[in-house]
Amino acid sequence: EPIEEAMQVSVLEVGKVLVQHRDLAEDDVAALEDLGDDVVVVAPNPDLPDPVVLTAWITKQTCSGVDLDTVETFIDDQQGRGPGVES
Repeated sequence: EPIEEAMQVSVLEVGKVLVQHRDLAEDDVAALEDLGDDVVVVAPNPDLPDPVVLTAWITKQTCSGVDLDTVETFIDDQQGRGPGVES
């Protein structure tokens, strides 16, 4: 299910990474969903400007398709940031 904007902000504030997608093949959606865990939230969003948008606290990357290396690198680099993250 798509995530409301207020909830998206809450997800980012606590250092999670949001992986949103639109208009992807089932295999691509499944590959992204496999990345979901305690720090990665994967959700569809029909209003995206690009097929895949990766978002972390004050950082966003758009992708024209699913490139798991790019997505995983973004997650590794960006997770754990945000004003609600405990040191």
